[in-house]
Amino acid sequence: QLSLHYISKRQTLEGELHEAAGIPGRSRGGPEAICVSVTLLPKKSKKKQRKFTVRRGKSEENFVIKQSFVFKHVEKDNLDGYGIRFRVYTENKKHLIGELVQQLSKWDLDSHNLPHWVNLDPRSNTSRPDSPTASETSSTSSLQSLQHGGLPQLQVGLGYSEITNRLSVAVQRGSNLQDLQTAPPETYVKVVLLSDTGTRLAQSKTSSRKNQPNPSYMETFVFQVNNFQPVTLMISVKAKKTISIKKDLIG
Repeated sequence: QLSLHYISKRQTLEGELHEAAGIPGRSRGGPEAICVSVTLLPKKSKKKQRKFTVRRGKSEENFVIKQSFVFKHVEKDNLDGYGIRFRVYTENKKHLIGELVQQLSKWDLDSHNLPHWVNLDPRSNTSRPDSPTASETSSTSSLQSLQHGGLPQLQVGLGYSEITNRLSVAVQRGSNLQDLQTAPPETYVKVVLLSDTGTRLAQSKTSSRKNQPNPSYMETFVFQVNNFQPVTLMISVKAKKTISIKKDLIG
């Protein structure tokens, strides 16, 4: 639950986070504390982000947040080009619980700071809309959306810096990484950089995730690539072989 309000005289966007509901309680293995991240998009500096850590009360199912935030220098004429992103993590940002990207043009900023309930997309279905989250720099990761469905999918981000000639590959999370097994397999992601002739130039792999059909990897790999060097990136999701799992390649 949150509220947003724009003060045109001061060119500030002000808001308050009231509470978070629907997060599993202690009896279901839910977190004792959450971290809430609020980011004004497009993000051009650390001043455009606020973070709050909230602990669950002894007798409370919901997280009572009661934290306010202010973003300055938000031009009224450019409001339609701004968005605001809310992310909820477990404590210390170990796992992403859910997120919401809200375009300011679709929010009633003259609602006198009235609180509204909004739904967060769960981590297995999180996506990044086209607008207003345009690419900020040529080296900024561009996350591809995870679509609904039963097919195995992987969310990754790619970025290239012309200054350092480095290619960054951010392995984010997987979805539906489960075959017909009674339990999800132990999976990992392998990233291989190939030359135009198919020669293996470099490779890396994530640590494995056990018994998670929608695993969160959140690992980034950096490869040195010449600006004029044609390369191919091969990304594969694999399951560690066991007695019941003969084939290790998921996709």
